[in-house]
Amino acid sequence: VAHYITVALLLELFTDKGKGNLKLAVFYSLIMLLSFSLNAYISICVCWGLWALYSARNRKYAYRTLVFAIAFLVAGLFLVNSTNVMNVFNRLVYLLSGEQTSGSSVIRVLRGPAFYFKMPLLFQLFGSGFGNFMQFKEIFGITTIYETAEYMNTNAYILVSSGVIGFVLFVVTLAKKISKKIVFSKMLFVLVLMFGLSSSIYSSAQFVIMMMFMIYAPE
Repeated sequence: VAHYITVALLLELFTDKGKGNLKLAVFYSLIMLLSFSLNAYISICVCWGLWALYSARNRKYAYRTLVFAIAFLVAGLFLVNSTNVMNVFNRLVYLLSGEQTSGSSVIRVLRGPAFYFKMPLLFQLFGSGFGNFMQFKEIFGITTIYETAEYMNTNAYILVSSGVIGFVLFVVTLAKKISKKIVFSKMLFVLVLMFGLSSSIYSSAQFVIMMMFMIYAPE
């Protein structure tokens, strides 16, 4: 849910012509809140945070930023009383504590980097090759405390598969491609990198959709 609705939310917050529909943006945010997904919650904070910073550049809209900041603070105070919402934030706390070695969120975020730093230096530079993870793992006997199937976040998968050189080329090429695009494309670029830290979406439909929105956005 977070990956698809984030695109719609950004389209309302960073429209290139006229004003976005903030009421619709709030509606999309509520849908994401009701998903009780940690990715969705982080996405909401990042999207509205980017919007606040972007709006604050123009004094004309500075008051609007302040009003929404206060509204989010009040909403947050009410949400912390919800058991379901607290469970979402507890997952984040467990993840940051480093004490957990199981659970999908922990594995997605931590397993890839843990595996990467155990790879031989040459492969850290150039990668193991896409689609070769399991064979590479068996050949070099690399294990981590986060063992499961071929499951890691998107950024880590690109890093392991193409090495640090390939990962830097991926980010730099994408950044250069969207440098002259509309604001929406640049903001989505930030969200894609963020999702890449927490979601295993490489080559998935939602990843392709977000890439198309970035690359083919108008200038």
